Amino acid sequence: MEKEYKNSVVAFIDILGFRKMVDNSVDNAEIFDNIFRALEVMKYRKKRNRGTEHKEGMMVSIFSDSIVVSNRGGPIIADLEELLEDVMFIQNDLLRYNIVCRGGISVGPLYHSKSKVFGPALNKAYDLERKRACYPRVVLEEDIFKQCEKIDKLTYDDKK
Repeated sequence: MEKEYKNSVVAFIDILGFRKMVDNSVDNAEIFDNIFRALEVMKYRKKRNRGTEHKEGMMVSIFSDSIVVSNRGGPIIADLEELLEDVMFIQNDLLRYNIVCRGGISVGPLYHSKSKVFGPALNKAYDLERKRACYPRVVLEEDIFKQCEKIDKLTYDDKK
């Protein structure tokens, strides 16, 4: 992987109430199992995408109560569509274990490797999660479709 920013779409997802769940899991095997199984599902989702980790494509990083998903390599609008679908599946996977999340999705410069993820696009996604996702939901950066058009230098209609 090259050591430079690439235009990407990125989702920052925060598992709500994770700290309390972990604290309560010490004396409650069912809560422990829910956390464990939910993280196993996320590990599976990451493995599913591992085939694209060393080339352009979908990347997933999981740490503590945070999940970062990014996509790049195709037309940015197509990358956004794939990322939205993956985020929907993550939300659904977590709900099966009574876990809710909130997040933000942004587009822009990002560095995402197997062990590192950072960049202005991640900062924007993180800020969206903190400031605009006041309850369980994933919000999109304002004018995200215009941002995609700007990056690809095409209009959405030109891609059909």
